[in-house]
Amino acid sequence: MNAVVDANRIQALEEELERYKSAERENRYIFPTILLRRVLDGDTIDVDVYLKKQVDLGFGIFVQTSEVAVIKLRIRFFNVAAPEVRGPEKEAGLASKEALINFIRGKRLKLETIKYKGGDKKGSFSRYLGVLWADNVNVNEWLIENGHATEYKKK
Repeated sequence: MNAVVDANRIQALEEELERYKSAERENRYIFPTILLRRVLDGDTIDVDVYLKKQVDLGFGIFVQTSEVAVIKLRIRFFNVAAPEVRGPEKEAGLASKEALINFIRGKRLKLETIKYKGGDKKGSFSRYLGVLWADNVNVNEWLIENGHATEYKKK
């Protein structure tokens, strides 16, 4: 079976690979296809990440197959501290959670995880740290700018 790959497709694949390499150099991975499973509070979500498996054709050319791998992740928003939904902050925590749900509802979501010292960085409670994007709006920044969370200050 002969496979013919046109020059435009090769260029598109090379550009996509360069974007991923660029994101990796910046210690970030971008997952363009996710499904939000649950909003736990104003700074933590559960998602399913869908990854298309790739075949390496050599020379930096990758072709995606129709096979998909699904990974379940708990994500804590990087550099964001939202009020807790339990305890003395409950009322503010539930308001923050509701604001997050309303803001991302119906939008296309993308996840960017933060890589740290050779692996994906995990915060407290072994949650991966990440940036959520909703229709190209940085949700982490939106939460802080709109008063639903504060910038996380390491203690």
